[in-house]
Amino acid sequence: MRIILTLLSFFFLLSGCNQEKPIQHPPFSDQEVLDRGDVAIVYGKINNLQVYPHVNEVTLTLPDFSKTGEIHVSPIDTLGEFRFEIYPIVTREFTLTPIEDRLLIAPGDTLYIEHDFADFTNTQFSGSAAIENKQITQFRNIYLGRYNYDFKLSYIEFKSIAEKQVKEYFEKLTAFQKENSTSERFNKWADMQISLDYYGVLFEYPFQYFLRTNEDFTTKDEYYNFLPEFENTIDDSMILNIYFRLIERYTMLKKFGYNPMPKVDVSLTDRVLIDSLSSISENSFLSQFAVASHLSIGTKANVTEIIDENEEQVSKIITNPFLRSALQNEYNRIKNINQIQKNILMQ
Repeated sequence: MRIILTLLSFFFLLSGCNQEKPIQHPPFSDQEVLDRGDVAIVYGKINNLQVYPHVNEVTLTLPDFSKTGEIHVSPIDTLGEFRFEIYPIVTREFTLTPIEDRLLIAPGDTLYIEHDFADFTNTQFSGSAAIENKQITQFRNIYLGRYNYDFKLSYIEFKSIAEKQVKEYFEKLTAFQKENSTSERFNKWADMQISLDYYGVLFEYPFQYFLRTNEDFTTKDEYYNFLPEFENTIDDSMILNIYFRLIERYTMLKKFGYNPMPKVDVSLTDRVLIDSLSSISENSFLSQFAVASHLSIGTKANVTEIIDENEEQVSKIITNPFLRSALQNEYNRIKNINQIQKNILMQ
């Protein structure tokens, strides 16, 4: 008996040691630059610059909680070359203007892009992130993610048609995967992109339909039964551009109910809302993202009051490295702007 108790005690001791410890971040107000992980390098060359002689720079944009995204600009030199060193933190979509509007990069990746202004359909990729980006570009030539909005249809009728469309898109994906021996990272991206485009139109349709008809939404439970699927789709293994818009919609839905035109309860304080959103889903990352989305209401207006007034609460909730770093960057940017303006006024 004593041996059994000893073994059980040893087991519980090991279990306690193996439990994941919560990530401790410094307070937002310390304005520290958090660990951003490995650098990723995106570089390349543009041929036939004379076709668009006014284009003299390339802009790389990573989506975040600001209005514009995290923007990096590289001049195009006389040889047509450009270069970026960025810290994506996790695998993320990014836009490269004027070359491609949907690419993927991860910490430690290298991506070389050769683009021709005289032939936009023949972009070449090399480097560690080449395969998935080549396949993303090819697939997007046949997949546009568009759905037909017919506001003569009821909510449920529209949803039924959208279900048929998304099924056809997945059939296109399956055929593409067989023809191109697609990479694991591409497969993950494509599955998420098609699913989230579908959820996006389901979030959008009730609002647009109500604006045109002013009809009551009487089939909410049946219509929104896709929400558990949506919640399971969101994770931090890959941050897509569409995350920010969809989770903002999802957050509004959860905060104010399932009606297309919700009545805002102005009596709810930020503290109450943050606490409510922190347990909005069993998916911890989604709940943290929902809180971050609420906080971005302030950062997009270049104010930090919501974070400042709820700093201890927010710091305990948002522990995901990507979300915390993205919010901290916005917080630091706003504080720096305010300090510069203050210094100017004091001169």
